Amino acid sequence: MKEITHQFNPYGVTALALLAESHISIHTWPEIGYIAVDIFTCGQHSEPEKACKFLIEIFNARNHVLLKFPRGRLTPQLQELGESFLLEAPSYC
Repeated sequence: MKEITHQFNPYGVTALALLAESHISIHTWPEIGYIAVDIFTCGQHSEPEKACKFLIEIFNARNHVLLKFPRGRLTPQLQELGESFLLEAPSYC
């Protein structure tokens, strides 16, 4: 495991934790009370929702949005889009 952090001046942090088959990135904007977290996991037994619940508690988040993006296998709906496509998630900022 490796961790990388960068402190912004006057405030804010970006942190990245690299795991064997996963990673977590956290970007903070304390001046507006916003944190963006990405959790990427591999394997059949990973449970990223548990990490999300933990981070919601740690950061005392009043509001949160959890978006799940399955990767590695194309669903029938995605296969219909062809070989190359761009999906845009809704913005919650």
